[in-house]
Amino acid sequence: MGHTEPRQALPGTIRGDFIYDSYTLANNDQRAIRNLIHASGDVDEAKRELNLWFKESDLC
Repeated sequence: MGHTEPRQALPGTIRGDFIYDSYTLANNDQRAIRNLIHASGDVDEAKRELNLWFKESDLC
């Protein structure tokens, strides 16, 4: 997947190959960083995020 900041992501990773952005560019534009993909840090975080983004009926 690559480093959270796409500019630091290595070639061969999703972020490194498909997006160019940095914390500095995002801050200068007063926007969120574009990092193309998200992954939860652990199972508990994934469960919390699922509840934030989806209704129970959206999940199988």
